[in-house]
Amino acid sequence: MNKKRMIQAMCALGLIYCILFTTLYAKTRPAKEKPGAAIFVMATQNSVTACPKSYHYQSEVISLDMKIPQLQGLTDRTFQRQFNQNLLKEAKARKKNAISEAQQYNKEMIRDGLKPLKFEYLESYTAIPSPYPYYTLEFFKYQYSGGAHGLGELRYITIDLIKNKIISLKDLFKPTVDYKALINAGINEQISRRIQQGEVFFVGDGGFVGIKDEQNFYINQDGLIVIVFNVYEIAPYAAGVIEIPLEMTKLLPYMK
Repeated sequence: MNKKRMIQAMCALGLIYCILFTTLYAKTRPAKEKPGAAIFVMATQNSVTACPKSYHYQSEVISLDMKIPQLQGLTDRTFQRQFNQNLLKEAKARKKNAISEAQQYNKEMIRDGLKPLKFEYLESYTAIPSPYPYYTLEFFKYQYSGGAHGLGELRYITIDLIKNKIISLKDLFKPTVDYKALINAGINEQISRRIQQGEVFFVGDGGFVGIKDEQNFYINQDGLIVIVFNVYEIAPYAAGVIEIPLEMTKLLPYMK
């Protein structure tokens, strides 16, 4: 190889190195945080894992597939065992109910001389990245029992890994604080702004009137509380699941 080709080869290798280094740096360097935006800081990695327990059922009237999480790695083994047992107990009840509904519906269809309809029932889950000491599970349920389309639903459970307990929104605020009023104000403000931007929400009694005691929410990886509304709760089907991340700077003074 002559000198010119050696120089060209060395330049090419240098360019590749620079590209790889820049890409690696961009992926590993910490993201720039917004002051006062997050409520939690990732102090350590949790070692909790979720292993699936599966239920399957196939018949002429229903196709059922369920995956239920079973947690491992919690420091309180008694809480872990009770939590896992409760998830399985509730799942078995839903399985029994889904099969019974499909059988009863199709029994009536056949009696009336109509063609049977095959139902579909699915459940799955995923772990949502949350800052320590929180561990969040997202549960997805989908059911088709006739009509133009099936209906999906999301549900969240957040566990405090230090206290070994399931938390609600109330647990994040000081005891004397009217946390519902604070959150409701933030949600109404965002809904008004999003309507101006073209999004569609229900209004009046059919729209958002306030959060529930067991309001659906999760804490995202940036430490923001995200309020979740399933299809049809505050908006039409076409809007899908509505997520409203709260503006934490207004809530921080009232939180634990």
